[in-house]
Amino acid sequence: MKLLIEYEIATGKLMGAVPNGIAFVDLPETCGSITVEDEDLSAQIWESHVNGGAVTIVLDEDGAFLSADIETVTPPAPPKTPEELRIEQLEADNLTLMEAIADLYEMIIAGGAA
Repeated sequence: MKLLIEYEIATGKLMGAVPNGIAFVDLPETCGSITVEDEDLSAQIWESHVNGGAVTIVLDEDGAFLSADIETVTPPAPPKTPEELRIEQLEADNLTLMEAIADLYEMIIAGGAA
């Protein structure tokens, strides 16, 4: 995928991105746009951008794309399903029950009354 990016001219900070985009409409005077043709780099920029990472665009003197400083961001884990939450609760309950049985067993072995 090619990636059309909007960046702040003064800082190179990525402001927006559109996969396979053609052009931004009504860019502010403080922003520029450029298309990143490299598919691997486009994917890295996109993944960082959509997951809240910072991306800084580096251009040459003529305004041609040189590189991008990309903050690597790990996407958040998906929320647990109700079934996963229930399994966790059952496992915790099971552990509590096993500990209570072990305590009772030790008390009986030691000759205590139940």
